Amino acid sequence: APGHCSPSLKVVSKIFIVRIKKIITPQQGSVQSINFDIAANLLDNINIMTDIAYADFQKLEIRVAQIKTAEDIPGADKIYKLVVDLGVEQRELVAGIKLYYTKEELIGRKVLILANLEPKIIRGITSYGMVLCAHNEDRSLLTLSTVEKDIPLGALVS
Repeated sequence: APGHCSPSLKVVSKIFIVRIKKIITPQQGSVQSINFDIAANLLDNINIMTDIAYADFQKLEIRVAQIKTAEDIPGADKIYKLVVDLGVEQRELVAGIKLYYTKEELIGRKVLILANLEPKIIRGITSYGMVLCAHNEDRSLLTLSTVEKDIPLGALVS
């Protein structure tokens, strides 16, 4: 499936790179040269995800929420304490998005949250869910997962 790399494919790919490296000596400066050490390192860093059953996906309660408040947490340089509105209730969440968004940018934003994640205490604050975000491999870019159209708070994502 797209986005997935099975363990066997990863092993075969690494073997292929090791073998082709012995056969081909890339010329420096050539457009066709390939750095096989870098390619092998990239394969080492592939996140191997296994498929989950549809029934497991159905267990995830992803809902639309609106960020009401965003507060600094003393001594924390990467996380905010958020209060989000799910329409029928408000919750506190801890979100590691401080490096990417100011508090002012967050207020009023509709985001997707994982609402049925078991509570977790982070820096003394109980987080009752998780804000869903997308990020690149090295996390130098991160964006909130949000909704395209106006939809009621608490709407279920399926």
